[in-house]
Amino acid sequence: MLRTLQDALRRVARLATICFALSAIAACATPTPPIPDRLALGAAPVVMMPARDRVARNDAATTPIASLDLVVLRAIENNPTLRADFARFEAMLLDVPQVSSLPDPMAETEVMQRFAGPEDMRENTVRISQTFPWFGKQRLRAQLADSTAREALEEYNTAVLDLRRDVTSRWHEVAFARAQRELVSEELELVQKAHEATASLYAVGQRGREAMLRLQTELARSRETLADLDAEIAMGQAELRRMIGESTATFAPVAPEEGLQEFTIPDAESLVALALEIQPELARYDRQREQALLTERLAQADYYPDFTVGVGYQGAGDRPGGIIAPLADDRTDSWSAMIGMNIPLPNARRRAAREQALKRLEEAKLRREATANEIIEEIELAHARIEALVQRMTILRRNILPLAEETRGAMQAAYESGQATLVDLIDAQRAILAVRRDLLIVRRDYYIALADLECAVCAPLVFPDSAPEANP
Repeated sequence: MLRTLQDALRRVARLATICFALSAIAACATPTPPIPDRLALGAAPVVMMPARDRVARNDAATTPIASLDLVVLRAIENNPTLRADFARFEAMLLDVPQVSSLPDPMAETEVMQRFAGPEDMRENTVRISQTFPWFGKQRLRAQLADSTAREALEEYNTAVLDLRRDVTSRWHEVAFARAQRELVSEELELVQKAHEATASLYAVGQRGREAMLRLQTELARSRETLADLDAEIAMGQAELRRMIGESTATFAPVAPEEGLQEFTIPDAESLVALALEIQPELARYDRQREQALLTERLAQADYYPDFTVGVGYQGAGDRPGGIIAPLADDRTDSWSAMIGMNIPLPNARRRAAREQALKRLEEAKLRREATANEIIEEIELAHARIEALVQRMTILRRNILPLAEETRGAMQAAYESGQATLVDLIDAQRAILAVRRDLLIVRRDYYIALADLECAVCAPLVFPDSAPEANP
């Protein structure tokens, strides 16, 4: 009995080894794809930051961050929404080995006992089987899962572009608000001096009350402007902390130098051609087109049958006993092999699956075309806006500001000769400050427009914080 049991177990082990070896060979045909480093992706060039900030980054929360590139890098590293998007991509990439693996083998046993009579006997049967999809089905499923995961990666890259644009815009808003605050504080000091001088003249009856009331109104407006700028700076810093995911971070953005030479921007046609080639939002719809084609091929492959192969062993005897072979093993034992397949009927489900894939292919093409048109429009508008801002900066710097300074010089001479009052001189100085504030606003809009253009093109055109820094 013991020898019979051992022989039966060895036979079952051989059968199981054969089926498991076939399953392992099929499973190894599609290896698990590697997951790329989140900060070393090359799909979106704008994701990569300059190497100088990777080396020189300062993790001390108490040190104000003075580099725009460093803030962008920290945002990409720490922003919880971006991290969630990348975790989603990693999770979807792990669908590839799941859909490309074979189903588990089936092991079954059957015991048949015939009772008293001329055919009194017992039969014990063990079978092991494995299902194999039609050739190429597993590969198509793996490619479809990989393409779906890559679409999630393109969505992540698009989110990186949006975050970089938002961080850059908010950074420049805070930087130029700080610069404006310095100008408004300087203007407030001038108004206070004029108010003090006017009050002295009013006290001795040499100045009318109207001038003093006007200066008091200007003082109130300047203080209100300072309060608004302080609130804008505080809100901008809070928004930057939220975007980089660091609640204790502080920032010290400095507006670029007032006389900074404008950057050379390529023509709109070149930028459009570059964007249509590397924009991740367009690549996302390319992935959808790829998925639709793979789904259509998979729907066609579904018309071919899947195979099931198996082997079995049957032991027969007169008396029951043992696990495989009965004790009185005077009957013939037998091996068996089987092959089967499903019958893929051309029903409505299969026809609808193929038609659905073709409709999704058409949808992806149309959505890509619509998105490309939107990107082209965005690039052309941003490019035109930059050109208009450059022209306005040129007029302010070369025409209006020199005229204001010339007026101030004339008023200085008139004041020294007694033909103008101190209030008139201070008004001329305030006119210069007003022109400088206009320049700050135009240059802020210029850098924000550059950030919008970079986001639309998906390529870093300039690095504004690498320019010389100075207080305007």
